Amino acid sequence: MVYDITERKRAEKALKQQSERLAALLETSQTLSTTLDMTTVLQGTIDRATRLLEMDTGAFYLLKGDELFLGATTPPIPPTFPDVFRRAPLADQPHIRKAAQGRYNG
Repeated sequence: MVYDITERKRAEKALKQQSERLAALLETSQTLSTTLDMTTVLQGTIDRATRLLEMDTGAFYLLKGDELFLGATTPPIPPTFPDVFRRAPLADQPHIRKAAQGRYNG
């Protein structure tokens, strides 16, 4: 007798992914319940997001006015990394600019 378990394997994979997402949200929630230090929260969140998305690197950029600031990266950049490289004019980032203005559609 032969059984096709393709659908069951697909359902197991989806359940595992959902469980990993919920665990990442729980970890982020726990971090927020213990600290409101932006550096700690951003670093923990980008670490979890890149792991969850199976990415090698990730970054959070913060927008203030017309300038982007590097908030956190995975892997983390050293504190001695020059500040000049942690900032960029929004005008130099057309995709981020469009998203920030609510006009990005892919």
